[in-house]
Amino acid sequence: MSRIVVADYDYDGEDDSQLTFQEGDRIVVLEEDESGWWTGRLEKNGKEGYFPATYIKPIDEAQEDDGSPEYDDVVIVDKEETEEEVAANDKQTASNGTDLHSASGDNYTSKLLAHEASPMQKLQSASKDDGDTPMKVQIPGKSGVEETKEGDPETTGLENKSPTIDYNNYFANAQRVSSAVPDNFDGDGGAAMENYYAAEVLNLKFNPNAKTRYGLASHYMSLFSSVSTWFLGTSAFSWSIGSDFLVEKKWADYNMCLGIGLYAFFSSIIIFIWELVRGEYQSKRKIPLRSLLYFFIGFPLFLTLPTALGGVLWLNAAIVQFFAWKNGETAEQKKKKAYSDEKTLTQMEKVKQFFDCKRRAEELKLRCITIRQQSQIKKYLFVTLYLLFNIVYILYWAAFYSAQVKDINLAADQQTNYPPEGEAAFTADQIAQLVLDNTSPGDTPIVLTNWFPMAKMFGNLLDINCAFILFPVCRSFISQLYNISTDQRSSARCCNFLLSFMPLDKALQFHKLCAFLVVIGSIFHTWAHYNHFAFVPATYDFVFGPSVWISGCLIIVCMELLYCTSFSAVRHGKFELFWYTHHLFVIFFISILFHGRGSVNPNFWKWFIIPGGLYAVERIVRELRARQAVGVVSVSHMNNKNARIFCLELMKTGPIRNHQEGQYVFIKAPIVSKAQWHPFTISSPPDQKTLTLHIRNMGDGSWTDRLQQFFQAIAPGKAYTELYHRDGNILVPQTTGPDGNNLICIDGPMAAPTQHLGEYSTSIIIGAGIGVTPVRATLQSIIYYRFKRGIGQTFPDHAYCVWIVNYKQLDAYRFFCRSLKEAEDELYNMRKRNEQQMSTKLLQMHVFVTSTPKTAEEWEKNKFKEADVANPDNDRQRDLAIWGPRYDDQIHETQSNIERVGAPFTETDIWKCLKNPNDEPTQIGDIIIHKGRPKWDQFFQPIQQAHRGHRIGVMFCGPEIIASDLKRACGKFTDFNTKTIFLLHKENF
Repeated sequence: MSRIVVADYDYDGEDDSQLTFQEGDRIVVLEEDESGWWTGRLEKNGKEGYFPATYIKPIDEAQEDDGSPEYDDVVIVDKEETEEEVAANDKQTASNGTDLHSASGDNYTSKLLAHEASPMQKLQSASKDDGDTPMKVQIPGKSGVEETKEGDPETTGLENKSPTIDYNNYFANAQRVSSAVPDNFDGDGGAAMENYYAAEVLNLKFNPNAKTRYGLASHYMSLFSSVSTWFLGTSAFSWSIGSDFLVEKKWADYNMCLGIGLYAFFSSIIIFIWELVRGEYQSKRKIPLRSLLYFFIGFPLFLTLPTALGGVLWLNAAIVQFFAWKNGETAEQKKKKAYSDEKTLTQMEKVKQFFDCKRRAEELKLRCITIRQQSQIKKYLFVTLYLLFNIVYILYWAAFYSAQVKDINLAADQQTNYPPEGEAAFTADQIAQLVLDNTSPGDTPIVLTNWFPMAKMFGNLLDINCAFILFPVCRSFISQLYNISTDQRSSARCCNFLLSFMPLDKALQFHKLCAFLVVIGSIFHTWAHYNHFAFVPATYDFVFGPSVWISGCLIIVCMELLYCTSFSAVRHGKFELFWYTHHLFVIFFISILFHGRGSVNPNFWKWFIIPGGLYAVERIVRELRARQAVGVVSVSHMNNKNARIFCLELMKTGPIRNHQEGQYVFIKAPIVSKAQWHPFTISSPPDQKTLTLHIRNMGDGSWTDRLQQFFQAIAPGKAYTELYHRDGNILVPQTTGPDGNNLICIDGPMAAPTQHLGEYSTSIIIGAGIGVTPVRATLQSIIYYRFKRGIGQTFPDHAYCVWIVNYKQLDAYRFFCRSLKEAEDELYNMRKRNEQQMSTKLLQMHVFVTSTPKTAEEWEKNKFKEADVANPDNDRQRDLAIWGPRYDDQIHETQSNIERVGAPFTETDIWKCLKNPNDEPTQIGDIIIHKGRPKWDQFFQPIQQAHRGHRIGVMFCGPEIIASDLKRACGKFTDFNTKTIFLLHKENF
């Protein structure tokens, strides 16, 4: 007789042969198969098909659970959902809810508590504890009652502990392998270590009271102004020997142009060198000395027209520098010490090495191997073809306008119309007048010079790249293409092949490439026009008029502000400065559209129409998404004396209804700012019922600080606040703030490297610092969904999660201790309940604690203190303030604890190991804690040996310095003979 089961999770069938159902749907089982794929019929529509047995539970278990929680069904809904829809969902839902309003904190205590006496010696290796540590198992239905079963293998799970890692050939002793280090390297906490994965990647130390980066922006603006002034100074030389028409119109004085040109030429070189050497240094002074310096450098440039634009650029730099002085910014330039695993070379040795042909050939060979092993041949081909297209395109226009110059000057010499046939663009009389104005009697008659083809050539380079630069910033469009390119279903494989030629994961780099080409085009286009104008000013006056100079200057001024606030140092330090100045792109593009003869650019609009239209649609879509109400379910505050972190739990609706591992979103809080959008990585797995964002407070007065203060004001003194109400069994999150606007607006989700997770049977997921959030999301996805629900090969079957954290920043990431503890609990339980399935799975979590204290005094000051994490009264608010919310809190259901086993350690034990890392790696369950930075060779080698013949995905989120090391390691340990290939997918911040 067929039996009936209930769907425990939602499932979307991959084709017509599979069932698609929602949580709570009843399924009649027609056939059970040992493979885990059963045949069944949905009761609600009678459809038959295959479905995974891991997504259902017996009907009797569903009925048994109904009496446990106060609320049988917990459904998170949008306010706009109708009562009929809610009722329909209510009937279909069979999940176990939990009363989050319960006054008792017992429901939030750990389901599996390790014995209080958990000595550090036992944590060195979980396998050494044969154990009699009693486990406390909370039995459902007995609120606040814990039943302790000592020595019972069914409840303690002692025989089901994490697989032991063989330190003789795996990760532990690998840290003791000797390697060449620089002479000045003084250990993991030494000077080289401080430079190598330091917390401050920018190599700058800013006054903690200074919350801006105006000084750094003005430094880049000064460099931009110096380069521009040098080119304008050389143009002034041309004006000093140019057409007499310049003097007649009082546009130039030859001697003044020569003098200011010499001043601009030499002063720009001196200032540029000074900025490179000392420009980042910023000291606090009583008067804005540097701002005044920039002003007085630029002031003489206003005395001549060819250099006046340089004066405007220096004035902008002076204004921004004034804001830096007003805000009291200070910055010191640290001595840069580049880390190297080889002996430090002398200058002579470096010169010999540079001219070592054999070494250069080897480097080229390694580079080619890296390109091949990273499957980047198609992407390099794309970039090569794009650059070739640019070269061919501008050479075509160079030849075209060279012929035009030759023909029109020939017409001037022969005193004929131009062109000689058809409608004349210039009549013979007009050409004669232009020759008369441009040249002196007896000189060769000219209307255009050879500067003109150069100006037009680089102008066209500017046009096409200003259009294409919009493609990479169409975030929603790129994200959709990225989703398709990482889709593993057979229906998407054709699209995958086509999209493999597009560097979707390099969209930012392509944006920067276009920006670089725009800079090159702008500099030489402007320079050529200035020099060309010096000899044929009458032609410009007749053809273009003054409008072309106004629009051209606006383009250059916008570029100065756009580019100089886009460097990572400025962007990370003061995102608002980058955000607001980047919206000058509107003026920038309007100026380009009206930059030309008759105030119309003849070519740009042709290239702009498609990317510009796509971007317009993109912005409209973003605006519509931003207007959708996104409910805030809860807010957790994890503040301590060294860091302030808060976690937003959001309703999965509208734009964030579906997302993938590690993707990020842009959020806006109208109550804080109606214009600012800030990116944050989603820290929860895709199948969780809600979405979480862990946000670090960046300091007093910052956007993140104001947002946290707002949520703290809603429930003063509480570490955990639930911002929803219940309508019967329905959980309705809060969507509007006190001002009547949406509480939180969302744009996204955006593409991330961890989306490639499902492409590999073996994956390495690496995050550094705040990169822990994609690691957390991926870790939970692997454990709670891929391992738990998967049948057979789960992709990945073997996962290595790596987190690199600076010791000084540890207090900001206590919440990850709870994530690790709960992940371990689930692993222990799955190994107990499904030993056969889990025997093919491997998951390890490596934590590298860098920049540890150097002296005994520093260790004493920063060592683990029991009082920091003590919670003797088992107070729920205190628990959440220390470790953050539990996974069960955020899925809003109570899982049955019957026969559940867990890891024999607590969050405190993990925290203790992180605060006091040993010289030798410490294994605590599947967690391995290392002291010092990763030695990637010793990390990758055992993985290469263990997974020989596999394609291994390496997904990284963090600073470029670590990405470069990973790229080298992937190339080094790729072995094409055994088909063992490491593929790196990275996202830098």
